[in-house]
Amino acid sequence: MSYTPTRYDVAADLEHAIYASFSGKKFKDGNVIMFLSHAFKDLSRVKNQMNKRRLALAQQRIRNALKSNRAATKRREDLLMASILLRS
Repeated sequence: MSYTPTRYDVAADLEHAIYASFSGKKFKDGNVIMFLSHAFKDLSRVKNQMNKRRLALAQQRIRNALKSNRAATKRREDLLMASILLRS
C-alpha cells in the first residue's frame, strides 16, 4: 500500500521545519533539513491539487526561506506563509 501526500502534508512539514529551526543550530539543524527535503519531495507530487498561482507563490516563499543571508525570523515568516498558502 502506498501513501500519496497531500498539500496539507507539505504544509505540516514546513511548520515542523519552523519549530525545528528554534534549536541552537537554527536552519542548519538536521531536523530542519529533513523536514524541508520532505516538503520539496512532496511538493512536486501535489502540483495538480493546487491553484497554479498559489503554488508559484508558495514555491517562491520557500526559495526565499532557503537563502542563508536572510535573518532567521524572515526565513520562518516565509515558511509560515508558504504553509498558509498550501492550506488555503
